[in-house]
Amino acid sequence: MHPFVARVRSPPGPGAKRIGPVKIEAPSPLDTARAKLASACDDLDVAVQALSEVEGAADTVMASPGLVSLLLRVVKARRQGNGLALVAAVETAERDWLSPRQ
Repeated sequence: MHPFVARVRSPPGPGAKRIGPVKIEAPSPLDTARAKLASACDDLDVAVQALSEVEGAADTVMASPGLVSLLLRVVKARRQGNGLALVAAVETAERDWLSPRQ
């Protein structure tokens, strides 16, 4: 989670006052990518389950444009997650390498 600060005010009117900054935790890009991947995989599971229920479809099923789009969504989400995980690992290694040794 990445924290950010939001400025909050009470509604305008008599007695209105300014409320100080509020710290809000926002999901990290990696958490967001993982959530997108999970959602895409869930959708793909539902689509594949529906294909297996098609009578006479044995091993021969033509992929519809919607299914191809769904497959591409899964691939994109997986690549984004893998890229962000790699960046996070490199940043952690750099931080560990540059931190003073005790």
